[in-house]
Amino acid sequence: MKPVCRILAAAVFSLAALTAHAEVKTLTDVRGREVQVDVPAKRVVLGFYYPDYIAVTGADKFENVVGISREFWEKLNPGSWSLYAAKIPSLQNIGDIGNVNTGTFSFEKTLAMKPDVVVLADWQYDTLKEEMPRFEKAGIPVVVVDFNAQTV
Repeated sequence: MKPVCRILAAAVFSLAALTAHAEVKTLTDVRGREVQVDVPAKRVVLGFYYPDYIAVTGADKFENVVGISREFWEKLNPGSWSLYAAKIPSLQNIGDIGNVNTGTFSFEKTLAMKPDVVVLADWQYDTLKEEMPRFEKAGIPVVVVDFNAQTV
């Protein structure tokens, strides 16, 4: 397994691990930020890397995902969406947070989903970083991952 895959796997497993008791863990994301997350997270918003999340946690753990960028996955990658939706019918019910790339990302929609954690790609965090205090004020941790960096 590539080092970056191990890091992504560790972060995702930390977020979605099944344990009898929730506890606060400090995770270090790809930006070197220490982020405190109550694990296992029961309400996750994913900005990107949906198939990677499923590959690491299993399709059944995707039920903990309450928000994604449906435009990015469903509209811009319909082949992938239809294959996954056929195997995970609950994808049709996941909330839409909008798309960072097209400027339709909605903090209001994301906050309304009451996530335990928001997982963003590094480039998404860069685009939205001026707005991160809104998540902090709401007490919602943001973990940044970057599969494309290919670094530890």
